[in-house]
Amino acid sequence: MGNVFLNQGKADEAIRYYSQALELSPRDAVIYNNMGIALLRNGKIAEAMAHFQKALEIKPDYADADYNLREIKKAVGKARHD
Repeated sequence: MGNVFLNQGKADEAIRYYSQALELSPRDAVIYNNMGIALLRNGKIAEAMAHFQKALEIKPDYADADYNLREIKKAVGKARHD
């Protein structure tokens, strides 16, 4: 359900569903990654980064979470230099 709301641009609703999903499956890297995306869309950069990092702790070879984390770090680094 979280993915449906995320795809509709309803990040707040997606976050609510991902939070519930994480309570049921606290070791699911995909949910952490998706939650990170929803948080990022809400402008919660630090929280998004933490969720991408958690996804990578659970599944170190998770390419999507690795990409998302690198992109945020790149954007944050660029913003600091602007």
